[in-house]
Amino acid sequence: MADNLSKPYKTRNEAAMGGFKNIMAGNHPNKYDEYAFYILLVVESGQANYHYTPPEKIGSSGGALKLKLSKGQLLRAYCHTHPARISEENFSADDFTEFKRTVQLYSALVWYLLTPSEQLRVAQSESDFRAGQEVKWIASVQP
Repeated sequence: MADNLSKPYKTRNEAAMGGFKNIMAGNHPNKYDEYAFYILLVVESGQANYHYTPPEKIGSSGGALKLKLSKGQLLRAYCHTHPARISEENFSADDFTEFKRTVQLYSALVWYLLTPSEQLRVAQSESDFRAGQEVKWIASVQP
């Protein structure tokens, strides 16, 4: 999974936006199913860029993605959607539980959420849950 990455982005936020715009482009029925992807920091030849992994359906009630990192790839974010059938505009209680578990494994990990109303939110610490912090969309970022 970590070998089929997106184009490079300069920031983690831009990589998250690229991945979410990929989902919103109509290739994924995100109104009913949840989708998720990771953001990796990839260091090659002294150059560091962010990439997103291909978005994957995680089912109608959430789930987990499997990720195998290659040399020079560092996990930096977990990104997921709440589809329209879920009225929750915030990170869920299950999101918070999983965040606490995964941050013990990857201390630099942050969580992004695309809400049903297409707001982009990020949680970088336990104190950010449940509302997260809003991330303003950058129109020029493309998948």
